Amino acid sequence: MTISYQRDLFTGIAEYATACGRWQMVGDLPAYRDPDQVASPSLQHEPDGVIGFITDAGWVEDKLGRNTPVVTTSASCQDTPLVQPVVTDNIAVGRLAAEHLMSKGLTRFAFHSTSGGRRFVAIREVGFTSALERAGHALDHRWVTSDVGARYEAEQVANWLKRLPKPIGVMAVADEQGWFMLSIARNLGIRVPEELAVIAVNDDPIATQISTPPMSSIGLNMRVAGRRAAQVLDELMQGTRTIGQPIYVPPETVTERESSRIHITPDSLVTNALTYIRDHADQPIGVDDVVARIGISRRNLENRFRAAVGYTPHTAIMRAHIDRAQHLLSTTDLSIAQVADAAGFGNARHFSVAFRKATGRTPSDFREHPAPLNFE
Repeated sequence: MTISYQRDLFTGIAEYATACGRWQMVGDLPAYRDPDQVASPSLQHEPDGVIGFITDAGWVEDKLGRNTPVVTTSASCQDTPLVQPVVTDNIAVGRLAAEHLMSKGLTRFAFHSTSGGRRFVAIREVGFTSALERAGHALDHRWVTSDVGARYEAEQVANWLKRLPKPIGVMAVADEQGWFMLSIARNLGIRVPEELAVIAVNDDPIATQISTPPMSSIGLNMRVAGRRAAQVLDELMQGTRTIGQPIYVPPETVTERESSRIHITPDSLVTNALTYIRDHADQPIGVDDVVARIGISRRNLENRFRAAVGYTPHTAIMRAHIDRAQHLLSTTDLSIAQVADAAGFGNARHFSVAFRKATGRTPSDFREHPAPLNFE
């Protein structure tokens, strides 16, 4: 679990507990992933209920017996009468990723997984593959990472990426795998997203922003999951609910960033124009520069953009500039004026006006409270 995953989950639990007003919560938050550690202080107080990332029903029976209500947020502890799962709908996660990549006009797809037999990984792949098959596509390639960050593994992933047919859309099972893959692709000179479009899962604000380019990701709605898990535990303790089938919490929508911001169309001129715009996002280019590069009239270019991707070349240029500015605001200490210059706006005043018009927020506000930016 990432830090943001844990934080959002605990926030949701705490919000319910505070509103409930009847709970006294005990536990060791840093040891949340280790049931033996997290449960020890709770057991000393004879808990009325337990909520946690519990993966082993045998541990529940051994430590708590059969009478203490238990809620788990892990997909690995299901099909047992001892624990009530409240978990992410991982089938829906996989489906969202597939639908997002297919909407880009991609026809080849791959899945970047992780080893360890984790149930949520397998379920996400099923959701991804099933959605592709319903649309007449297939999962062409998959890779299982055994040790993220290891030199040997990096070499293996690099070889896999080089072998993949291009262009291709890849779902990474989590942000960690997505970041790892993007860093290797950058070293190999593989163009993202023109050759490799990537979407990951968790929408961690750090991992998605330090990736180069910034990474598209699916949020897991863990704050809502935390509140729902706490509510279910409360009902179990009050005797108004019995343990039953898993309760699924739907994921949030896709937050699109540069790693998958592409449209594969039969119009190669539009694709070339989008590539030129993305490659020059640090420069104050305009539509006339794109026209000169592509070699057709402005009217023709605008008509072809609307037909191919549904927006104008000017909008594409502004999105590229704002994407770069967002990345710089999130990952550097550059002044607003320096960000404006490095993102192709020329001056801070023009940048601030354009940023606020596009996002509804000032650059300073975004830097203090980073959040995904969605364009209308």
